[in-house]
Amino acid sequence: RWIALFAFGVPAIVLVVAWLARRQGWWAGLAGGLWLAGSPSWIAHGSLATTDAAVAVGLLAVAAATAAAWRAPTPMRLILLAALTGSAVAAKYSAVVGLPLAMLAVAKFSWRPAGAWTANLLRVMLGSTAFLALSLSVTWIWHGCEWVEVEAVDGPLHVEASPSWLPAPVAGMLAQWRHQQRGHSAYLCGEVRTHGWPFYFPVAMFCKSSPSELVSLLAVLVVPPVILAIRFMKRRGESRQAGFPRDISVVTWTLLSWMMWLAASGSSVQIGHRYLLVLYPLAILFTVDWLGAIGRRWSLWILGGLVAAQLVTSVAASPHYLAYFSPLVGGSAAGHRWLGDSNLDWGQDLHALKRWCDRHPEARGRIVYFGTANLADEGIRWRPATMEDWRRANRDFDYLAVSVTVLQQIYPAGSDGIQGTLPEGMAEELFQRRPVARAGYSIWIFDLREAFPGRRDAGVAAAIALPRARLYRPVGPEDWCLPMCRRSNRCM
Repeated sequence: RWIALFAFGVPAIVLVVAWLARRQGWWAGLAGGLWLAGSPSWIAHGSLATTDAAVAVGLLAVAAATAAAWRAPTPMRLILLAALTGSAVAAKYSAVVGLPLAMLAVAKFSWRPAGAWTANLLRVMLGSTAFLALSLSVTWIWHGCEWVEVEAVDGPLHVEASPSWLPAPVAGMLAQWRHQQRGHSAYLCGEVRTHGWPFYFPVAMFCKSSPSELVSLLAVLVVPPVILAIRFMKRRGESRQAGFPRDISVVTWTLLSWMMWLAASGSSVQIGHRYLLVLYPLAILFTVDWLGAIGRRWSLWILGGLVAAQLVTSVAASPHYLAYFSPLVGGSAAGHRWLGDSNLDWGQDLHALKRWCDRHPEARGRIVYFGTANLADEGIRWRPATMEDWRRANRDFDYLAVSVTVLQQIYPAGSDGIQGTLPEGMAEELFQRRPVARAGYSIWIFDLREAFPGRRDAGVAAAIALPRARLYRPVGPEDWCLPMCRRSNRCM
């Protein structure tokens, strides 16, 4: 965790500060750095031992290298750009969305204004091929030059094929493509789907972004298209719009933001807004630079107010940064109504549960936990609930601690990563009740004597068999088939 913080969380802030300070001065760098450092989402994911902050830093570095190579395209700068692109893809394969951005610098380097278009096209193709080969080689080096045996998957025609050996990055990208095809269980506003919603990420970003961050996201995603539309309608070579510099840095921030947004919108894996984590530093870069370029006193007051509001939000959200939800949607206490999984619950509140148990030593309970942590190592004396516990006529516990992801039923009972089990229908029943306490925002604690009065000796499993519809549907064969197969109704 500390390695992730100093390797990825802090460098992104440093990069934002340096980039803005070079363009607008030290005051802009300080404002941008404080803005990003106060982001609840960046604090949460920048200090987790995951790849989300790593790929965000990688894409920021790719954007900076692209801008530098565009201004002065030299072989050494393009080699550095290829190395950074390959490293970003090694951190997370979703970084391939930054390849088109890097290709702009390759195209400018290869194109000769005085040359024939056929020769230029050939040079661009050769340059792009060399760039891709070098980037993939760097990615493979980060994988230890490993070869992976990939099993063939039967297609719609059920043609058998023998396993093949592929470079680790190629095998990883193939695995991600297959993951996209079969989808992933996701939760949105009380509904669980396997292949997601077209509006998932807009809702997720609205819910998980602070009010200041929403302003910056709207700026980077809306202002450039509006300016371009105004220029097109006026048919003028130069726009009179103040404070909108036409340079490669602004173009880089805008293009990368839109490419990330479009790639995420077309994805069927919708398990967290963290997939768009890089949008926060990009939006902050654009907004601070834009307000600084305007150079008016009112724009500087707006910037100061946005940064101050961000810092207030950060202090108010502490220490529950991962479960932060905007006050515009009811705050963190209402987060379970909107989103689940890594947006709210990554099993991070075991320490809070231990503190509650220490304050109530007389409480005897069981736990149904979403996470892989060893409960005993974390000091939790309650053990995972089993079906035998629920069938027992005279149970020896009165409390139940259960993760919100389990109550939302994002994943079927018995899935990997869920410790403990609930009887059929109990999750729906408990999700509609008010817990007696919460460990953070991701673990709810119920007093079963209040939740199911008069049922202590009846056996809970038999008492809660309710005719309620499940929040998730069973995964069927159609979820594992190709989209073309599903459309042609050939799933059996």
